[in-house]
Amino acid sequence: MFWLFFLGARYYISSISFNSFKSYPKGMFLGNLFATISTAFAYYVLVGFIYEKLYRHKKYILTAMAVAGLIISYAMIDFLFESMLVRDPEWMRLVLTNNPEYYDYLKRPYSNILASRILSLGILFQLFINLALPLFIRVMLAYNQGRLRAAELAKQNVQLEFNFLKSQVNPHFLHNTLNNIYSLIIHDKKTEAAATVARLSAFMRYSMHDAGMEKVPAEKEIRLMEDYIELEKIRLNHTGVRSHFELDKTGYTFPPLLLMPIIEINQLVR
Repeated sequence: MFWLFFLGARYYISSISFNSFKSYPKGMFLGNLFATISTAFAYYVLVGFIYEKLYRHKKYILTAMAVAGLIISYAMIDFLFESMLVRDPEWMRLVLTNNPEYYDYLKRPYSNILASRILSLGILFQLFINLALPLFIRVMLAYNQGRLRAAELAKQNVQLEFNFLKSQVNPHFLHNTLNNIYSLIIHDKKTEAAATVARLSAFMRYSMHDAGMEKVPAEKEIRLMEDYIELEKIRLNHTGVRSHFELDKTGYTFPPLLLMPIIEINQLVR
């Protein structure tokens, strides 16, 4: 699709410019078609082979040799396409009428024309102009893809750190709570033990399922903190804790376990 756009843009620019070949649409179209094909060839060789296979693997000598080979190959392809236009009498008539010096140049031997284009570096300038747009688009796409990959990697790193933190906290918390339940059962406090088991079950269900979600309702997070406080009160010999949670309206959502560090920090301070 890009190269069809490239061909259409070249043809359109040729048709609206002060081009002496506008009176011969067939020749103008063939000239732009040949230029598009040769540019696409140079682009894919440069990006797909020279850059990916040689330059990125630090084969600099082979890269320089391949670039020189690409310039020569591009010059030969461009010359081959132009020699096909030379066989068109109408195109040659327009060349003779509008640019007699170039007409005389095309009458030289093929080897002379090809050598002059390469040695004068004119073909290199032409190649640079033709490749400027596709290479610019390629660079911009690669830059955007790199930023997206970096953002995704950062997100994965945060998730890994979060999962690691949960894996460190949950076993310790679970061990303490089970000890508390065992103590309640030993002292024949079955009602409190059953309530503690229910809270622990709700807490673990939240940690295993809801904690993997991007956002959770604020009401769930509040119930989690209430259960956590009640479980910790038992571990701390029913230490008195005053807590109050209030929402001005429902519908709030935020990342799970976001408020848990506040309770844990207050616990450490006390």
